[in-house]
Amino acid sequence: VWNVKTFGASKAGRSELMQMIGCVVAQYDIIVLLEVSQPPDATCGTNTASAVCDLKTLLGSAYSMDISPRVGGSGAEQYVAYYRTSSVKKEGARLFVEPDTNNPLFLRQPYVFEFSGVLNPALDFSLVVSHVKPASDVTAAEILALAQVVIDVETNGLAGKRVIFGGDFTCNILGVPNN
Repeated sequence: VWNVKTFGASKAGRSELMQMIGCVVAQYDIIVLLEVSQPPDATCGTNTASAVCDLKTLLGSAYSMDISPRVGGSGAEQYVAYYRTSSVKKEGARLFVEPDTNNPLFLRQPYVFEFSGVLNPALDFSLVVSHVKPASDVTAAEILALAQVVIDVETNGLAGKRVIFGGDFTCNILGVPNN
């Protein structure tokens, strides 16, 4: 998971930077970018922004992508997964549903991407992506609430999946236990 910091039109307009981002992404079978900040563009597909589509074009047909709905209210961002289709198959994806919308656990809801291996379908896993709000009074609570996401994935995901967390957890804070 890579927090590319406000990935949108400004970065997409810099061809050398896009080439560098594309080179990094191409080193992985799966990579998720955080902080996709550009508003959606209907020309590339549901929920997608032109910067996301431009990067997909650079990667070519070896990769597919999936992008979350916007999360985070007024500071809305998206998560986008690029994955090599010869290595993994996307089995599903969904936004974590808050158990109590009047008292949300997260400022930016986690998103769950579900994958299985192409050569070994038994190698299946859920990749939970989260971008915890930094330096706020809720940071520790959000990190601790990720346990609720595990319960949700075990209950609502494909049976037997491994759960992998990735994201920007801003863990250098007080109040989060070391274990």
